[in-house]
Amino acid sequence: LKELWCLLHFLMPHKFPNAEEFERKYAITTAADADDGDSNQNRISQLHKELQPHILRRVKKDVEKSLPQKTERILRVELSPLQRRYSRWILTRNFSELNKGAGGNQASLLNIVVELKKVANHPYLFEGCESMFLSHINFPPLKALIM
Repeated sequence: LKELWCLLHFLMPHKFPNAEEFERKYAITTAADADDGDSNQNRISQLHKELQPHILRRVKKDVEKSLPQKTERILRVELSPLQRRYSRWILTRNFSELNKGAGGNQASLLNIVVELKKVANHPYLFEGCESMFLSHINFPPLKALIM
């Protein structure tokens, strides 16, 4: 009840100014308090009436009808030269080239499909790939901005 009041107070501080008053008005009593269940039901229905204008209720089956049909488009995109080079090294199991920038760590190709997926998604996931790639490219203006 306290969390509900906090949310309502945040949204409308003029309508829900006092937490104690809100809790006193809508507190649900237990059977040990010797209060009858009708009083609890009345409080709950009052709270529902109070919250009614602020609740957006949508049923899943109605929402699904209003959504447009899904369309799937497959876009074929060629691999970049770096991606092609790494995929060729993986397929030929060229460990010497794959381990060049790894700094002592040995690349192991336990699952070639996963490694090829890694190349397609982002080749810089391979250790040393980014530094090796940037050392071959000369971008003087970019280096000036970074330094």
